[in-house]
Formats: sequence, C-alpha cells, structure tokens
Amino acid sequence: MGSKNKIKEYTTCTGKTPSCIVGTPDPVQDDSARWSTEREFVSGLESAEMSSSEPIARAGFPMDVIDGRVYFDPGEAHTIAFGSTGSGKTNYIASPSIRIIARSGESLFVNDPKGDLSRDNYDYLVLHGYTVFVFHGRKPSISRRWNPLEIPYRFYHSENVVDRDEAQNMIMNLAECISPVRGVDPFWETSAQKVIIGLCNVLFHCCKDPSKINMRSICVLKEMIAEKNPVLMRYLDGDTVTTAEKLNLSVVLNNADNTARCIYSMVDHALSKFASQDMIAWMTSASDFDLCELGRSKVAVFIVTPDEDDTYDMLVSLLVKQSYKLLVSEAQNSPGLKLQNRVNYILDEFGNIPTIPGIAHIITASRSRNIRFLLLVQDKSQLEEKYGKLASSIISNCSNIMYLNGRDTMLLTELSEMAGKDRNGIPIVSTSRLQRLSKERKEAFVLRDRERPFISRLAGSSQYAGGSESEPDFPMMERTEIPTFGIEDLDQCAEPQEEEDFKDFLARRMRRKSDHASIRQSIDDWHNNVDIWEDDD
Repeated sequence: MGSKNKIKEYTTCTGKTPSCIVGTPDPVQDDSARWSTEREFVSGLESAEMSSSEPIARAGFPMDVIDGRVYFDPGEAHTIAFGSTGSGKTNYIASPSIRIIARSGESLFVNDPKGDLSRDNYDYLVLHGYTVFVFHGRKPSISRRWNPLEIPYRFYHSENVVDRDEAQNMIMNLAECISPVRGVDPFWETSAQKVIIGLCNVLFHCCKDPSKINMRSICVLKEMIAEKNPVLMRYLDGDTVTTAEKLNLSVVLNNADNTARCIYSMVDHALSKFASQDMIAWMTSASDFDLCELGRSKVAVFIVTPDEDDTYDMLVSLLVKQSYKLLVSEAQNSPGLKLQNRVNYILDEFGNIPTIPGIAHIITASRSRNIRFLLLVQDKSQLEEKYGKLASSIISNCSNIMYLNGRDTMLLTELSEMAGKDRNGIPIVSTSRLQRLSKERKEAFVLRDRERPFISRLAGSSQYAGGSESEPDFPMMERTEIPTFGIEDLDQCAEPQEEEDFKDFLARRMRRKSDHASIRQSIDDWHNNVDIWEDDD
C-alpha cells in the first residue's frame, strides 16, 4: 500500500502539522523525532515475492508487506516481537519467517508449542531440500529422539582440555534445568544439582558403552548411591575417582542422614520424569540427529512442547543452550570463526520457556558466529518474571523491535519514549495509539536500530507460497529397549576389593564416617567383620 493511502488512514498528533502523520516526513529538517516514510523504511531491507518459492540469496524475518512483496532484514540483527495471546505473532511473523528462510537454505531451530509451525511447514521445507527433525512432545510416536547427555559425554572424552571443561559446564546446565532453584533457600535445589552433576561424572567416567549414556542410567546410579551400594562405594573410595565426582557427591555422603534423605528426595523429584515416564525416557535415550549439522547444511529442528503441560519445558531450555554451545564450538573451528550456514532460532512463546542460563550473553555473542534469534514474547513483564533485570538486556540486544498488541503499560510507555517526540515535545506515538493497532489491517509498530519508527502491515502465512494445514507424513519411530548402566558396568571400573589390614580399615573408617566414630567402635567392627558401608550410621 502506498504512502498516500496510509496518510488518509492515520490521524495527526496535533491536528495542525503533517509532521506527525505516519509515513510522512517532517518538513523541518531538525533533530526532532518523526515517522519514517515507507520508502525510507524499506530502503534498508530486502524483499521477495510472497507468492513465489524461488530461491533467494539472503533471508530474514518479515518487517513489512507491500503489493505482494515481503520486506525483511537480511543482516545479523536479532528481532523481538511483542504481542498478547491471539495477536498473530505465530501467523504473521513466525510461520512467514520459516517460509522466507526456507528459500535461502539457512538452517532453522524452532520452538513450536502448538505444533502448527512444524505441521504447516514440514512438507515445504522437505520440498526445498531440508532435513527436518521434529522432537514431538504431543505425538511421541512420530518424534525423533534427543539425548541431553550425548554431547557432554562426547566433550568429556575429548583430548582437548577446553572441550572437557565445556563438558562440565553442560552437565551443570543440565542440573540447573532439571532442578531449578525456586524457593527462598536455594540449599536443597543446589544440593540436588550437585548430586546430579556427580552422578553424571560417575556415568561418564565408568561407562564404556555409549548406548548406556542416558537419563535412565542416571536414575539407576541415584538408587545405587542412596542405598550405598557396596560396588559404587568401593569405586568412590578408590584412587580412580575424579575430583568432580568426590566433591559433588560429598553433599550426601558426608552429610547427616536426615539431610541426605531430604536431598535425595529433591533429586528424585528432578529425575522423576525420566524414571517414571517411559516415553520421555525413550525420547531422551539417544539422538537421531547431529546438532552440528545445523551450521553445515540445510537443517530444520522443531521442538513441539505442549503449552498446556510443562513436562517437556525443561528440555527446550536445555536444548537451546546445548545446541548453542555446540554451534559456537563448531564456529571456532570454521573459517572466519563463523558457521558455514546461518542458524536462525525462532523461539515462539519465549517467555513461557523455562529460564535459559546465560541467554543475554548468548544473544550478544551469537551475531558474530552467524547465529540469529527471533524471540516472540507476550509482554515485557513476562520476561522480567523469568529473567529479572536481564529482561532489559535481552530486549536491548535485539536491534529490531516489533509490537502487535498488548496491555503492558510499562512496555507501551517505553516504546512511546523510544519513538521520540516531535518539535513541540509531543510523543509521535501515544500509548493509546499503540494499543489500537489494527489486527484486521495486520499492523505492527516497528523500531529498527538507527532508523525512525514505522507502522507496517504484515500478512498471514496463508498468503505465502507453500504451507499446508493438513498433517504431514511424519516418519513413524520404532520404540526399542533403553540400555542402562548397571552393577556389572560399575564393577569393571571399581578397583578390585583386596584384603585390608587393620590400619587401612581404621583410616578409611575415620575418613568416611561423618560422626567420627570412636576408635573403640572401629576395633569392634573390625573384629566383627562389619564393613563401613554395611553398618547403620
């Protein structure tokens, strides 16, 4: 739609001067704020025919639609889009972004709470030569698998010390995601995290069969340590145990029984979904796709997590963080320290995803690695509830801000202030005007870095080439048994049990017993052939 038509539709701020009309320039060339003209707004963007499926050299997230052409930012800038439930974030921005990007061959990582993004775009992506993986929490029978322990295990056994350190970071991220701190006193959650970190290190150190590296094996090890299994205790008492195992598991091994029981209860809660729900255990027992391929070739990964159920939410947070870490490692070994193929993270309902550790830093650092983010959020207060003061940092690191609709007065006021004031000191867009953006006309208020504000018009995904609302022919997955780590695996790692003289026994008893049992009791136990792990503290 041309500027003349837009002038008729928008009213002036003062009723006297055209300087406040949307899409018209201020006739006085000074430093006062004004609206961008349509020509100015699209001059920094690239465009493509919406009805075409022909390849394009570069892609981006939709900013405006004029006469059947969609205009997008092909650069490195991240984008954040605000809109309340039902405002059209998915239909006007997320799904069209996938169609545009599909024509360029760039990779996609998509959070898909309702499953409609994968449903509507699966066949279109396959048609364009993409390898598509769908981790489907709504329909596990068609879901591909992803093992959150596979990459940390690979890094743990790397010859590169940096990779080995990164393995520990990934293990810590895993523990933080499945046992997040919620209460005022973080002791119990952080203690549970330490136990999970320690158990992961035991598994990685002792297990020689990669197929047994899974969350079910962690559940098995947890039962072993809670029962003070003699083989596990012999291993932990040996010389081959690592510092990471000792220090983290000491929170239960060296604590009073009641405290240890409470910590084990927290660990049980964190691991319960993997222990009791067979489908989740199977979906996380192995990986059917290599996340590194996102940065090498045309790959699309969809994470379908029911928005009415938080069962899979922690996996989204973990998968985003882990995939990013892996892609950064891939970029470090690539020419120019960038990924060969750009990866676009489209995180629908970003504010409903559990906290992603370090997300502000991720968004800041990803641009130089050829990684770009589109965050779709209901409002700023939702972000602040999850990230506190970091919410402002997340927004400020997104050079493109889009606003569709909402009632968050704080955000409305900030957007009005960011748009600026005219020569008379009047905001060029009021908070009431922002609340009255037309859904029928698909209006979006857009702020781009170093550009004047603009109210654009978008288009629904049905107006783009491709797409389908019918169920794609997803490949069915055959369920198999989950191999798990057991006593026999641990026994191969533990040192052989040898005859122990009294001096060594006493030293071990005094070192291990949290209540420092008396020498007299230790002598009695020696004569009665009572092992430290068998008596009741």
